[in-house]
Amino acid sequence: MTARMRPHLIRFLLTLLLSVGALTHAVFAGSLLVSWDPVPDSRVAGYKVKYGTASKSYTGSVDAGPNSSQVLQSLTEGTTYYFVVVAYDSAGVEGVPSLEASGIVLKTTSVAATSVAARSAVITWQTNKVSDQQVVYGTSTNYGMSTSVDPALVMNHSQTLTGLLPETTYHYQARSRDEGGSVAQSADLTFTTPSELLLSTLSPSGGTTGTQVVINGKGFGAAQSAGKVTFSGVAAPVVAWGQSSITASVPVGATSGPVVVTVSNAKSNSLNFKVNGKLVPPGKVRVKG
Repeated sequence: MTARMRPHLIRFLLTLLLSVGALTHAVFAGSLLVSWDPVPDSRVAGYKVKYGTASKSYTGSVDAGPNSSQVLQSLTEGTTYYFVVVAYDSAGVEGVPSLEASGIVLKTTSVAATSVAARSAVITWQTNKVSDQQVVYGTSTNYGMSTSVDPALVMNHSQTLTGLLPETTYHYQARSRDEGGSVAQSADLTFTTPSELLLSTLSPSGGTTGTQVVINGKGFGAAQSAGKVTFSGVAAPVVAWGQSSITASVPVGATSGPVVVTVSNAKSNSLNFKVNGKLVPPGKVRVKG
């Protein structure tokens, strides 16, 4: 039997299938959906898809029966697979195989949560092919929330999560789909939002240049490394820095107005501080004697 296959009509779609919970595995299993136009011959009883990771070396074979598509399962993401499709008759005699086709399983790498603040976070990742981007997230592996799909086809991805709760652990997955419809998703990952940056009191609430002011609140962080204090927009010298208390001196040039603490580009609420000028001198001094 001669199987009159038209190789250029073989189509493939890579769809990544992840095993939920297999976080300790460095390689995730994927699948490849291969479809083809059927051979126009009444003798055809079925088709076989032969595949492997080296060209013209097919270590796997799947009997698709009379169907014109077959899912190749348990593949490795990021790996190129080569395959041919061949028809067979009722006696099991195979026809001429198609020309070889190949496809690479879409893969996500370098998935990370960056710029994590009390109410927002940025998720970044890369893919081995251009693809769109979306993140699903929530306080459990059921997720329940997602960003909108960004249809831009890129290899370096970034999605911003907003409306988060302070001091909360979030689960998330990065997802991408390429031009051919291949879908890849990362393993389940987590991040924890810090305390909200909040000022509660200033002590004292007024004073002159150089006055040391104790700023009470929360979410400042244990060290100043990425933090600063401003009085009406003027940076203040910091004397001491702690998670819930900062001591800073009223800077030269400051005027009455808001005191704000900034940590990693996140700004706190503001509290008003009154900068007092020096006391005016007494009036005319008189001496009797």
